Amino acid sequence: MSKMLKATALFALVLLMVFGVFGTAFAAGSKSATVEIASVTDDSGAENAYKAEEVAEEFVLTDEIATDKAGKPVKVLWQKDITAEKLPAVIKFSISAADDDTEVFFYHHNGTEWELVTSGKGASQEVTFKDLSPVGVAIPSESSGGDSPKTGENMLVYFAGLAVMLGASVAVMALRKKA
Repeated sequence: MSKMLKATALFALVLLMVFGVFGTAFAAGSKSATVEIASVTDDSGAENAYKAEEVAEEFVLTDEIATDKAGKPVKVLWQKDITAEKLPAVIKFSISAADDDTEVFFYHHNGTEWELVTSGKGASQEVTFKDLSPVGVAIPSESSGGDSPKTGENMLVYFAGLAVMLGASVAVMALRKKA
């Protein structure tokens, strides 16, 4: 194998790796759903100390358990075992997967089963809980919240460019060999 052919093959491999990195490293940002507690207050509006921990395995809220008011399945986004210093507790949630038209459902585990506490539309919701412990947040199953979007660019363009560069390199190499 000639030095020129080896150099061309090495150049092609380097280009392929560079295009692969650019196609994935600069991918579109993820739209994964996040639910955050913005604040917790008591019913008078005073700050309320709270703790949010993982839900025990036997109390996990799943998509199969949770439903909306009409009994349709929902997509569970978040659940925590919450304790607050004072009850009732008013929790302000921030839900990244919700927009102004997305209904958000709030659940509480009453000791024996999950129950729908309330629902409302929008990314910022205040919910009053008379009793805490496991609390869950969900959106309708048909909502796109939490789904990762298409990542990266269409790689066909990059690979077509790579093919053109390789073709040009082979053509130059062939012309030099004949001369």
